[in-house]
Amino acid sequence: MAKKKIDNLNTITYVLELLNPTKKKQQLFLKNIDEVVKSRRAIAKELDNDNKKLSTADFPYINLPSAVKNQDIREVKALHRRFKKSNSKKETLEFKSNQPICYNNQNYKIDEHIISIPIFANKRSRCAFPVKQNARFEKLQSHIENGAKLGKASLFYKGNKWFFAVTVSFEVEKTKNNNTMGIDIGLRQLAVASIKTSEGKEINRKFQSGNHAGFIRKKYNALRRRLGKAKKQKAIENIYNKEQRWLIDLNHKISRQLIDLAVREKVSCDTLRFEKNCLS
Repeated sequence: MAKKKIDNLNTITYVLELLNPTKKKQQLFLKNIDEVVKSRRAIAKELDNDNKKLSTADFPYINLPSAVKNQDIREVKALHRRFKKSNSKKETLEFKSNQPICYNNQNYKIDEHIISIPIFANKRSRCAFPVKQNARFEKLQSHIENGAKLGKASLFYKGNKWFFAVTVSFEVEKTKNNNTMGIDIGLRQLAVASIKTSEGKEINRKFQSGNHAGFIRKKYNALRRRLGKAKKQKAIENIYNKEQRWLIDLNHKISRQLIDLAVREKVSCDTLRFEKNCLS
């Protein structure tokens, strides 16, 4: 069979939901997240002091597997470079308490619906946990079976649920259409779409502001805190579900707008490129 020339690379991130981790595992995850926060703040401080040649040996007091420390160093260095270029009025990078635990593709394993990651308990060990087998997971499995390359991944929690985000890259055939769309996903700007010709000339750019989404998140977070103090767990779950429905609707609208833009600018679906930092 003749081989087709393939020179395009697509990257997709799948966010998988964990199947109700035990309290013991959740406590372990939370302890590692606390250490990740300490790690990233310590790395940023060293970079502020112009100490750029960093390794895990520089942070012996951080109780994390070396693989996680190394990934933190890479991620924070990238963020620090962007921070310096931004001319921010802030003195240094800031990291909130709910940070994801990030891994490169050599540090986690996916076997059927079981994911294994390095974690720190009393010493370095590995932790295995199942994820929900839904349509999203099936798509990820299909990509893996078809030779997709695993990329960075992260473990995080949101709305009292735990998730594992996995990035995969796969090659697709180059189409006759030479226009490409790059989409940068973030928080302040939910999506920035840039259309370029094959010569690299930008012909269109569209911003999707995250201001309103940020306002909605703060509104629901404040409401959940009040309900938490009143110990109204059922109401908290209802509020979380309502927020998720709103976010799903927002994502659908943004996706529809980006697809419409791609169609207008004659961009093929196999020339879309997504970029998202692990710590975003």
